Amino acid sequence: MARAPTTYHMRLAGQGGGNRPVQIAALDVGSYKVTCIIAIAGERMEDHGPSIRVTGVGHQMCQGLKNGVVVDVGATAMAIRAAVDNAEVMARTQIDSVFVNVSCGDIRSHTVSVGVNVGGHRIGDADLSRVLRDAVAAASTTDRQIIHSIPTGYTVDGHSGSRDPRGMFASELGVNLHIVTASQGPVRNLVAAVHSASLGVDGLIATAYASGMGVLSETEMDLGATLIDMGSGTTSIGVFYENCMLYTATIPRGGAHVTSDLAYGLRTSLAEAERIKVRHGSAELIGNDGRKQVEYRQDGDDPNDPPYQIDASALPGFIGPRVEETLEAVYDTLKAAGLHRLAGQNIVLTGGASQLAGVDRLVDRIMGKSVRLAHRPVRLTNLPEIANQPGYATCGGLLSYAVRSPLEALELKDAADAAGGHSAFARFGQWLKRAF
Repeated sequence: MARAPTTYHMRLAGQGGGNRPVQIAALDVGSYKVTCIIAIAGERMEDHGPSIRVTGVGHQMCQGLKNGVVVDVGATAMAIRAAVDNAEVMARTQIDSVFVNVSCGDIRSHTVSVGVNVGGHRIGDADLSRVLRDAVAAASTTDRQIIHSIPTGYTVDGHSGSRDPRGMFASELGVNLHIVTASQGPVRNLVAAVHSASLGVDGLIATAYASGMGVLSETEMDLGATLIDMGSGTTSIGVFYENCMLYTATIPRGGAHVTSDLAYGLRTSLAEAERIKVRHGSAELIGNDGRKQVEYRQDGDDPNDPPYQIDASALPGFIGPRVEETLEAVYDTLKAAGLHRLAGQNIVLTGGASQLAGVDRLVDRIMGKSVRLAHRPVRLTNLPEIANQPGYATCGGLLSYAVRSPLEALELKDAADAAGGHSAFARFGQWLKRAF
């Protein structure tokens, strides 16, 4: 029986109920595949937040997506429903809504700084509500949708560094708001596909933000790191510092482009090129690659004919240039944003395409920073072996976002508006303690 879609936004952090378990679900809409993970959160408290116990995993290839963009709502909805059904069978439950990643719509990131006059009196919740409302209004446009509006710091009479300005006397209160936007059309099509699968949307999260929450350690998020999620059709960038995401962008290149280059160079099918890439491919010559012979068939070959052979040492010649082009585009994007030196000295790679041998060496050479390869999502327990790999980082991060991320400006404004109520006031105060 089809279930009517519902649309609401839930955040576990700050909710009452102590250690009451809550079921949450994440949906990673990738370039060619849809993945769903169902989990139980909040069963016990740990040093780094509520536990997240995975109960179900499902995935489905999708013909309705191209480089992360929905090109066929019906086909995408069918793939979403199939992935969710598989996860529900494993979890022995049903879900009505999901947290969804966004990598479509030309993701852009910028900071808005706004100040309001508070007349020299004590700063209160109403003042915070006003400055946040003005900042969101200043960032709003008619053609782009705000995905995230994250306060990264307050200023009091021009002095930065305030974590909680309430109770301080000031003439002016300011806020720096990190805004992440996407074109409205692609985002609406994504939401329409989810709704067509009889699911509601708990929240939309930029892919880089989710992936960072999925694989970065507490120290990396605090001291600074740049997350590079190399997916099939896109590469997402996220810069994290002091437990906030300060910048994000998306590069329209990924592992599928490497596969296409390999298929063109070897005159073979995409399926055969993908097999060669996964089993034998590398972005740079590694070890004894020159001694290995890789057998393959060209597209249209008679299956009775002997296969072609190529030295494994020749494969980086097809693979390396595209990977290098992608990483140089990442570097240029960070440089244009003024973050190529300030984005932390650590690069963390994740996503399926990052697993190609030699990618970490190219990152080190192009960006001149230490590189760590993230092999699996963190902060999740009971993770099945099938999901214990980088391709599930985004989905795992969506679950972490549901229980760990700071409230955003619109939620903060609503909480401040309602601060006369104890629960809203406590929720607001808890965010301030956690966010800075």
